[in-house]
Amino acid sequence: MAMMGTARNTQQAFTALFLWTFGHQRNTSVAPYLQMYGAKLGYGKAEIIAATGNLNAYIKVLIPLLYSNIFAWATSGGRNMPGLPYYTICVLTALSQMAFIKAAPEDPKQ
Repeated sequence: MAMMGTARNTQQAFTALFLWTFGHQRNTSVAPYLQMYGAKLGYGKAEIIAATGNLNAYIKVLIPLLYSNIFAWATSGGRNMPGLPYYTICVLTALSQMAFIKAAPEDPKQ
């Protein structure tokens, strides 16, 4: 994300997109934790799957609106920060990783 935020020409943008191509999984790291902690709270497997689907639906609508508003603010009023949404993604990813680690300190380290 930081590379895309700093991209100023086509070659840099395509390099960032090339890096985005690798290392993506579909919910494979979080889903087992949701099942484990949901079961401890008394939720059934189907309830957890349904709640995850509902959350993903909200995210797919609200996140693009958030990032488009950040971009609009960052490029209006004399500001010239078109990469700000990508830096925001970097910060949110780092914060979510810290929250994820903090939420499960009793998990065994592999």
